[in-house]
Amino acid sequence: MIIYIHGFSSSANSTKGQILKDYFAGKDNVLTPGLPEEPNKTIKHLEDLIKSANGEKVMLIGSSLGGFYALALHS
Repeated sequence: MIIYIHGFSSSANSTKGQILKDYFAGKDNVLTPGLPEEPNKTIKHLEDLIKSANGEKVMLIGSSLGGFYALALHS
């Protein structure tokens, strides 16, 4: 599973997220979640998405602020 984390003032429908979905179509599941504006809620939302993978390998890809969240969630 790939989770694309968009940057500040972007959205789940960002161009970069759509490009990733198109590139990995049929190869891997790409999620481009909408994120709350509050950082604590965003971290919680992303942690829940990662847990929902049930042991499946998860790759985080972030742009701008999304890159910060990806690094913060790296384990």
